[in-house]
Amino acid sequence: MRKFNSLITIILAFMAFNTKAQVTTIPTFECIGIYWSPEGGSVDKDVLVNFREAGTSQWQMGLNMKYNPQNSSYDGGDYRGSIVKLKPDTKYEIQLTLKGTSNTITYNEKTWTENFPIGKTIYPGNRSTQLTINKADSGSANGYILYDGQGDTIDVNNTDDACIYIKANYVIIRNYVLTSGKKYGIYLEDDVHDVIIEGCDISNWGQIMEDGWGTQEGAIHSTPYGSYDCGVYKSDLARIVVQRNKIHHPRSDANSWAEGRGNPVNYHPIGPQAVIFVNPAGNNVIRYNEVWSDENHMYNDIIGGSCNQDWIGYPGPDSDIYGNYLSDCWDEAIEAEGGGRNVRIWGNYMENLFGAIAAAGTRIGPIYAWNNVSGRSYSPPGSEYWEYGIYFKQEYDEDGIKYVFNNTILQPNGQGTGGIQTVENSNGLVSNMVTRNNVLQVKEGTTYSIGYGNTNDFDFDLCNKNHPFEPNGLDGTPIYVNGAGFDHATMTGNYTLDPSSPGYDAGTAIPNFKVNYNGNAPDMGASEAGEPDLEYGVNAYQCTNLVQLTSSAINGQVNPPVGSYCKGSKIQFTATPDVGYKFETWGGDFSGSENPIEMVMNTNLYLEASFSPLPIYKLTTKVVGNGHVSAAANGDYFEGDQVKIIAFPSWQQEFLRWEGDVTGTENTIYVSIDSNINITAVFTGESNAIDESGVTKHNFTCYPNPFTDETSIRYELKENSFVELSVLNLSGQTLTTLISNNQPADNYFVSWNGNASSGEELPAGVYFIKLKIGKSKPLIYKIILAK
Repeated sequence: MRKFNSLITIILAFMAFNTKAQVTTIPTFECIGIYWSPEGGSVDKDVLVNFREAGTSQWQMGLNMKYNPQNSSYDGGDYRGSIVKLKPDTKYEIQLTLKGTSNTITYNEKTWTENFPIGKTIYPGNRSTQLTINKADSGSANGYILYDGQGDTIDVNNTDDACIYIKANYVIIRNYVLTSGKKYGIYLEDDVHDVIIEGCDISNWGQIMEDGWGTQEGAIHSTPYGSYDCGVYKSDLARIVVQRNKIHHPRSDANSWAEGRGNPVNYHPIGPQAVIFVNPAGNNVIRYNEVWSDENHMYNDIIGGSCNQDWIGYPGPDSDIYGNYLSDCWDEAIEAEGGGRNVRIWGNYMENLFGAIAAAGTRIGPIYAWNNVSGRSYSPPGSEYWEYGIYFKQEYDEDGIKYVFNNTILQPNGQGTGGIQTVENSNGLVSNMVTRNNVLQVKEGTTYSIGYGNTNDFDFDLCNKNHPFEPNGLDGTPIYVNGAGFDHATMTGNYTLDPSSPGYDAGTAIPNFKVNYNGNAPDMGASEAGEPDLEYGVNAYQCTNLVQLTSSAINGQVNPPVGSYCKGSKIQFTATPDVGYKFETWGGDFSGSENPIEMVMNTNLYLEASFSPLPIYKLTTKVVGNGHVSAAANGDYFEGDQVKIIAFPSWQQEFLRWEGDVTGTENTIYVSIDSNINITAVFTGESNAIDESGVTKHNFTCYPNPFTDETSIRYELKENSFVELSVLNLSGQTLTTLISNNQPADNYFVSWNGNASSGEELPAGVYFIKLKIGKSKPLIYKIILAK
């Protein structure tokens, strides 16, 4: 039966996979990734995308999805793309149409909430040792476990590898000061998922190697860097949110492109990073963080990973990187390399770097980069390559589409980056790229603002250097309004073009990406005239209309317990009792007994949770015959507890049944406590080892029986004999042969671990131990494998 059920599960899973292969949507806070494999799809037919907020009538146009042959199992669909600039915690209706056909499908998806439900809050306080959160400490999708630092410090003084080590799922790490991790600030095991790291201050991590430089270790890190073959290894890390953290001043320093290390000498920067995920499963969000350092503690990359030419890479599919301030690295600020499947990068400000964004290679795509801005680019004299880097890097002839819209390259004091895959002496090769509305003011000495290739769609860009033919592109240098630039004090940016500047009112509308604008046409670059300054870092786009939550509870918790929330937010509140108590009612600004509850925070709110003691009941077990039950089963229990009880027969005994308040013949039972309970386990003294005449022979027994991990098979030989000892299933098939040879007279004990001869772990059930001695008739012993 167990095998049959497993087969059904496999069939259902296969059916679900095929259904998802037709239409799959994967949301984040502000984006939805889409995959569709319509019948009749081809390279000459786009998929038209329309969407609208559920309950509204007006459809909005998304960017068309291009046909992509499935070159690997990682592709996810013939057509793939993203809808962006969405509202969190909002349901959307999505309509897909294969262009030129009547093949249309409508699908619903909801974006992530920014208010994750809290099931329990823990306050570890100040610590001088690593905080380890084990798998058993996991929360659930309906109730995360919140570790609230409340501004407390974990300082491990370079003795523990990390300040926080996370092995659990559905966990929130909030408001900690984390310092002096030997290798990392926070380390995540590579199979964790649904972890949120927010509001933390992380510094002084990473090892200093014998040559005085650092190594590839992140303030937030998953998977030992470089320890896996990316071609075969994929981390299961998924849905990791890193938001509104300050990450700064690692203990170590990265070498620049002018400072070689090792033998043979390697000039590639190696050193600390802010965030490292190696080949993660994806659906990760890195947003509104501030990362900086100084010239003696530089980063390699700031945000990145490894497996740059793999099908996954960093940050993994269906992931977002936005709203970050990133500074002080010898390589790229954002290294989004590998598969690039529905990776979205927008609204970041990057400076004091070599290159801004790396997308080499984008094996699958599409990758989107819009409204990003770069400032100063620098590499010391004598660098292996150049003394400034590329704004958007692509090194290989890749299949994935790259969309680059409304980005701005600044040239503070003439020290900005090169262009799109262009610095002096670079190969400049670009493939499968679409550009619109970019201000590509590259550094003097750079020959081209944008690269070249035969599979691109370049247009409506402002370039101060040579570029491929763009029907609506402009040559010239941007002129910005007075006071334009990045403001470090407020973490805001204004890159508005002056009305006299080329590129002002000279861009083009882009479905979903650039729809609203002032004037006759959109402006080129990251800022639109008349729009507010762009915001970055931990305070970016925070709600200013806040309401407050306060709560009280005795013998339990209200989760979340306190906090400030944007007016109109929907929050789920959960009353969590202490051990030995149960929830009764809500009080304060809400009355009722349902739990959890969801409320809209329109005003300040005060909640009380009332709990009452649980009744205590006694569980008593007795035995009839030769055997025993789980010794720990007897005792006092709270109402609602569930107790596992196992009956263990003695040698040559069998368990028959349970009597009393619980009946049945299964030797393992689970008892829910709702009253005083008395149970009796009944055993017999009969042996199962019989020949055809019904006579027990050769002291043939198995113990324990039933068993879970291993049983011992005993038999006695009166004389030298050829012995065959095997295990059969209910159909009489031999599953494994334990003994098949001559043996001298003696007593024998043979162990069996419940596996077949192939090593396959057998399912729970009834089996037979067959003992054949010489030419005598075989003995059969029934045995039960319990799991």
